[in-house]
Amino acid sequence: MKYYFILLLTVCYALSLSAEDTMTVPSTSSYEAKAQELFQTLFSPDIVKYYAAGLIQLTESTKDANDLFMSFQDYLSTHPEILANYIVLCQGMFPNEEDLDVSLSLLHDPRYIKYEYPILMTRGQIGTQVDEILRTLISHETSNTSSLDLSKPIEITKYNFDNLLSHSEYLVIDVYTDWCGTCKYLHPIVQSLHEELGSLYCFASLNAEAEVEIASAFDLTAYPTILFIKNGVEVDRQVGFMNRAKFVDKLNRNFKP
Repeated sequence: MKYYFILLLTVCYALSLSAEDTMTVPSTSSYEAKAQELFQTLFSPDIVKYYAAGLIQLTESTKDANDLFMSFQDYLSTHPEILANYIVLCQGMFPNEEDLDVSLSLLHDPRYIKYEYPILMTRGQIGTQVDEILRTLISHETSNTSSLDLSKPIEITKYNFDNLLSHSEYLVIDVYTDWCGTCKYLHPIVQSLHEELGSLYCFASLNAEAEVEIASAFDLTAYPTILFIKNGVEVDRQVGFMNRAKFVDKLNRNFKP
């Protein structure tokens, strides 16, 4: 019910948009155009402004939500990888254009409720990046904007963890420390799986020393530790190194539909 309510709010926001206020992005194919339509609806100006206003209040910033949205638009226009990553997510969840057509129909016909969660899941994963961008723009940390690299697993912080946990159906967390030698051997495997399977699972990394409070909540005893989380609940963990084949096997066993 919670996700259905969120989706209904999304539709209401989308219908209220004026033509001149809508974000525009280039189209290179019919499928991509439809994926962009989903992106524009789920991250419409009103929704982003509403979310920005909440962050401004939370961080006690003096910025204005409208100004922050304009900065957000500018950021999107210079970082096309954000939309490209969203299209990849769509391709994983809606393998053909007919599936995507049905998901778009949901925006106008709530009878297609079975497509509700996949759409919201794509919003949850990409939404975490939107959250980080807005926080960066609020704090004026422009020198750090290059770190918002969607080609890599999401770096967990106290600011994005709750959103990531609540919006990701299948979440894989690589917990590490800077001094851990074995962790460095596992990172390339996680990166490779993220590139190959990022449309199916949300891959993230957690520096246990930088985010002590989050790490302590998982009662970690050694590093690296890979956490497998389904719908916000830990279902398995792997302590120590594992090769790629074992990693894939655990993904398949723990995240069966």
